Amino acid sequence: MQINHKDGNKSNNCLSNLELVTPKQNMSHAVETGLKKGLPGQDNSMSKLTDHEYYQVIDRLVKGASNDEVSKEYGLHPRYVSLIRHKKRLIRIWEKYADATGVSEAPKSGGLSSKIPLDIRVDIIRQLPSKTNKELARMIDVDCSVISNVRYRKTWKDAWDLFDKRSNDHPERE
Repeated sequence: MQINHKDGNKSNNCLSNLELVTPKQNMSHAVETGLKKGLPGQDNSMSKLTDHEYYQVIDRLVKGASNDEVSKEYGLHPRYVSLIRHKKRLIRIWEKYADATGVSEAPKSGGLSSKIPLDIRVDIIRQLPSKTNKELARMIDVDCSVISNVRYRKTWKDAWDLFDKRSNDHPERE
């Protein structure tokens, strides 16, 4: 057991400011109150890779590798790789990379749209009025939420543009 200073002030030894806690509780309190900050990069015990490996991840992304390729190569989740690509993670390493190479961002990932051919995406859009999201999702092996986003024109904009163009070029006869 340890003695914790509730207000974080080690000089305040008033009995009302002290409490008996486990080491884990004491550490949690220190993190919650900002007395202890997590270590950055490879010095953090939760880090999956070394700073050098993260530098290589950024280099691969800049050179055009997909999130899936990088995630498989380095044992990271594809969404985490996406966060790295968009500088939501590893900002310190991104800054080092930019200083060394002059490149400050990675190209956007093609995402799901690049994996499904345009003609198939247009065909899925054509079937939206007659099929459920679940039926269409099963046809191309994606989550229903993807089809929902397509239905509300939040994604597949290139496919929607082509669909609209084809619809205007060949209007349905009544």
